[in-house]
Amino acid sequence: MAIGGAVRYISRYTVDKLSDPAVVCVDDSGRFAVPVLSGHSASANELAEDIAGILNATPVITTATDSLGRESIEGIAERLLCSIPDRESIIRANAEIVRGGRRVAVRNPPSGLRRKRVAAYSGKVAGDSIELVISKERPETGHWLLPYRISIGLGYTRGGATVADVEDAIRAFLEEHDLGVEDIDVVTSAKEDSVAEEASKSLGIRFERIGMERVKEFDASRLSSTSHMAQEALGIPGMSEPCALLALGPTSRILFPKESFHSKVTVAAAFAHRPSGHGKVYFIGVGPSGPEYLTEAARVAIARSDVVAGYSTPLSVVKPLLRNKYVITVRWKEQATSISEVKRLFREGGHKISFLFTGDSCFSEGELISRFLDEVDRYEVIPGISSVQVASAKSMFPPGGVQRYLVPRHGGASEPEEGEPEVCA
Repeated sequence: MAIGGAVRYISRYTVDKLSDPAVVCVDDSGRFAVPVLSGHSASANELAEDIAGILNATPVITTATDSLGRESIEGIAERLLCSIPDRESIIRANAEIVRGGRRVAVRNPPSGLRRKRVAAYSGKVAGDSIELVISKERPETGHWLLPYRISIGLGYTRGGATVADVEDAIRAFLEEHDLGVEDIDVVTSAKEDSVAEEASKSLGIRFERIGMERVKEFDASRLSSTSHMAQEALGIPGMSEPCALLALGPTSRILFPKESFHSKVTVAAAFAHRPSGHGKVYFIGVGPSGPEYLTEAARVAIARSDVVAGYSTPLSVVKPLLRNKYVITVRWKEQATSISEVKRLFREGGHKISFLFTGDSCFSEGELISRFLDEVDRYEVIPGISSVQVASAKSMFPPGGVQRYLVPRHGGASEPEEGEPEVCA
């Protein structure tokens, strides 16, 4: 496909630099693989190189840092298992790397986070260097890299693994992936004995036990693979990966898939983005029927959320925007449960949450929105195009008439003048 055609095709789906998917365009003769979208943030550059290798084609990498043989701030953050909370910082740092050719120096005071991975960028922070700072709190100077939350999930044979076996397996796993114990937020297992807990305590890492029922109910599609042995013996899809994911909440993803050590212990790691501020809920109207009526404000808010909730119809309207989101499908009979889950995520996780409505969220959903406001104190209502507006536009009855007669019934404007018909919604 020609790049121009690819751009026109994907333009309706592009919203945000940090959430857009990787897109690579290959010409019809298979000679070139060109990253079109998200070269850094979604690794389209690497994907283009992989495709080119398969096709014996030429990858055409046009991002400035790569063209000059330098590493982008997004690439550095990914290697260091960090996110970049300040999106404007991405532009500034990459511009400094490109224009000045300055050296990148990373510091991680005082915790030593990612110390093994930082070694490649170590060195004295001098006046000619670009300073990146790994910290859980916003630093006073430098470009902020916020470390992922990382969990370790454990599985092991009952009676066959000792505390020393589990501790050795965790150390070997961390060593393999250039991590230290200071990089791990929590160790988890569903095992009811004390082996995992004692091993975690010995390593100085917080331990959390996951209930077996939660593991049995876990969505196996989120795992890198399932365990037939665990399914047959315990009725669960696995142990180490589900526990690692459950410990960090619904937006977590597998960081390093499970590995077996000495046929006794399995270890896996999951990650989730660490909240950089307070949570927020967006109440969004997505229009009456399809993506053509979705406003730009709604698209941007959804793209920047990590949790999206709503009934199946509004979720279907924004389906292309749901990549890597935790989706809560609201059902009428379980509405109270879904509202409680949204409140919990807002309260506990600092999540950005989009709650979707068909049509205009202001027009007919005020009562439902009000049910959140006893706990949700940071929110924004983003109006949408209502079905009444679309019907008026398509029927042309009368141009502007619906706005005059219908909207005042909800907006508190004056009554129709004498002799004019009263239209009610």
